[in-house]
Amino acid sequence: MKKYRLDYYNLDGGFLQTSRERIKEGQMNKQETEKFGKEYSMCKNLASNNFNVTYRESVQGSYDVTVNGVPAELKKVDSSKQIYRHARKAFEEQGAEAVVIEIKTLDAEAWQQLNKIKLKGWKCYFFTSSDKTIRQP
Repeated sequence: MKKYRLDYYNLDGGFLQTSRERIKEGQMNKQETEKFGKEYSMCKNLASNNFNVTYRESVQGSYDVTVNGVPAELKKVDSSKQIYRHARKAFEEQGAEAVVIEIKTLDAEAWQQLNKIKLKGWKCYFFTSSDKTIRQP
């Protein structure tokens, strides 16, 4: 059996390959199913924006995916005030070299938090729940 399931989402180059082990993990219980659904949706959005994404099996305390070969952590935040804190955890504790953030709304607080990430020199991609276009601060 192959280690990854390959899904192409954009003929211009973006694709998503998902670890079969991660798919199994996502079926273990309700909490894992919800987490998998959230992360898989973010991965599909990256692929549809021409990124090459590998969604790997869970490793405690480590990043979720690689994006164009770069270790990255996926963060979906409900409050703009959470953005920097989640990014800091990704870089300082989870070994990520990039962070992908889904934000509910792009308000002044969100821009302030995103610019704080940029000033640290950390690679960051973001999109909003209503506009799936991937951007950088």
